[in-house]
Amino acid sequence: MLKKVFPVCSLLLLLLVSCEQLRWKEFSSEAGAFSVLMPGKPEEQTHTLNTAAGDIKLTIYASEMGESLVFFVSYSDYPPEVAGSAVPGGLLRAARDSTVQSQGGKLLASYGIALGGHPGLSYVAEAKVQGREAVLRARNFMVGSRLYQIFALGERGEGSTEKMAKFLGSFRLKKM
Repeated sequence: MLKKVFPVCSLLLLLLVSCEQLRWKEFSSEAGAFSVLMPGKPEEQTHTLNTAAGDIKLTIYASEMGESLVFFVSYSDYPPEVAGSAVPGGLLRAARDSTVQSQGGKLLASYGIALGGHPGLSYVAEAKVQGREAVLRARNFMVGSRLYQIFALGERGEGSTEKMAKFLGSFRLKKM
């Protein structure tokens, strides 16, 4: 009897863990001054980017939904003189192009948007993930001298567009 119960309990435990990873939760970053819905608890990473403007700290939060979808929010603070002197939209387009290129992608569509009066770009690109075709949906916003990048990357498939839209549409700014 115990031999029959153990596999069933193991399967139920696995399903519960999987459901926990798929549950949408509001994630809030006080340092990043934003909130967003993400599946499960995101992992945080920080990197230093060496740029012509000097070293820029990049903070990234990433969360996976199964093996087919990954959600990212990142922010980086540029020196005010760089952000203020940049051609309007220049940093947004450069960030978009860099993201698409880093995923081996091809830009399909891009248009201007705004969040709370702050300029932004929304874009869609084809991408490659481990040799497989994927889609990248993203939004970039410039808030003062801070650049936010919010994007979802995953295989085309059932529900992926809706999940990406839910994630992208949930991004909110907090008071800095």
